[in-house]
Amino acid sequence: MQLNISLVSDFHYTSEIRKFPINIEITSDDPVDICYPVHVTGAVLTKLDNSELWFGYAMQVTPAKRNVITLTSAIPLRMQADVFEHDDDFGDLIPGEYLCEIKVSVVTIVDDKACAGDLRESFTIMLT
Repeated sequence: MQLNISLVSDFHYTSEIRKFPINIEITSDDPVDICYPVHVTGAVLTKLDNSELWFGYAMQVTPAKRNVITLTSAIPLRMQADVFEHDDDFGDLIPGEYLCEIKVSVVTIVDDKACAGDLRESFTIMLT
């Protein structure tokens, strides 16, 4: 399975806006059954020249009964997350270069057994 993340094309990313939406796409070269819903368990934006200055969230998701869907390269799972979804203190959000890290928890079904795992991806962005 592969995790691909990207910026939302029609959104203006700036330190003055209190949203940071990210497009998320999970694909698989071979068909694989996964449990749905899939949860974004980490979405963090860290200032590159000050690792103590970060925004976003990390959370633990308790497994629960979920539906099963089949994921393929032709039928990816697409989602959108807001890195700032759980933040309310933006006093330190200033222009500069940031690292955006996304972690998605995925439960796959292999031989009728659930196997939990994480997919991670990151990119850098310059906020004006």
